[in-house]
Amino acid sequence: MTVRNEDNASTLELVGDLLRDVRTLIRQETALVRAEIREEIVQAVVALAVLAVAAGTLGLAGLWVLVAVTRGIAYLFNWPLAAVYAAVGAALGIVGLVLLAIAWHQLRTLEMLPKTRETLRGRTWLGLRRVKESV
Repeated sequence: MTVRNEDNASTLELVGDLLRDVRTLIRQETALVRAEIREEIVQAVVALAVLAVAAGTLGLAGLWVLVAVTRGIAYLFNWPLAAVYAAVGAALGIVGLVLLAIAWHQLRTLEMLPKTRETLRGRTWLGLRRVKESV
């Protein structure tokens, strides 16, 4: 920003200075936004990587717990280990199928951006109506 000591600077010069300052401010704000977005994207990627590692670790922990439970049931009831593994696998398969059916139903009934769609339909209808009235 340039400071002028002249009392008789023309309006055109003042407006030009103002526009230069506004352009500089917009460039600086745009650069700040870009830097912030990059920083947030990096943080999100790191968080997703940690989340993926945590999910994998929890999955392996769950697998080991299931092995321990299966062996415990076989030992407790003196059943053949293969039969208990099959029964636990079948139970987990049934639970997985039920969860899959629930998720599939939710995905099929999912409506993306319902309020935005309704607003666009209303505006489009009003726009078409205005065009027809003007013709």
